[in-house]
Amino acid sequence: MAKQFKVGDKVQIKKSSQYYKEDSPHNPQKMNGEVIEVNGGGDHNIRVKWDNGNTNIYNVSDLKISTGASENLLQEIYYKDECSDVLEVDTECSGQVYIRTGEGDNSEDFVNEGKTVMLNRKQVKKVRKQLKAWLDKFE
Repeated sequence: MAKQFKVGDKVQIKKSSQYYKEDSPHNPQKMNGEVIEVNGGGDHNIRVKWDNGNTNIYNVSDLKISTGASENLLQEIYYKDECSDVLEVDTECSGQVYIRTGEGDNSEDFVNEGKTVMLNRKQVKKVRKQLKAWLDKFE
């Protein structure tokens, strides 16, 4: 018997789902969502509201019960080192990513702003490949 979901369940898209491969704001990988509606019978009968605010509908076979916290990677993220150097990665704009450097304080605010770089989709893919190669080298 297939798994039945109910309103209020915390879910994620399964890696085996066609929607997982899309990895878009409406079909996010590794993000929690909440079942907000279950309609009887037929395809795409489970409506999910994702932690990023988007909603979409799915089949039972596309979803799994979530076991952990969602990591919202589509928000501004600040990285700070022990010297108070800050890197901000802003992925909230469609079509480009902004990376800003500077010095920070304890509140994630910039004290001294450095440079801002805008990367398009092709450039982001190239950086991703480079970082993956670096990670693979040390694993």
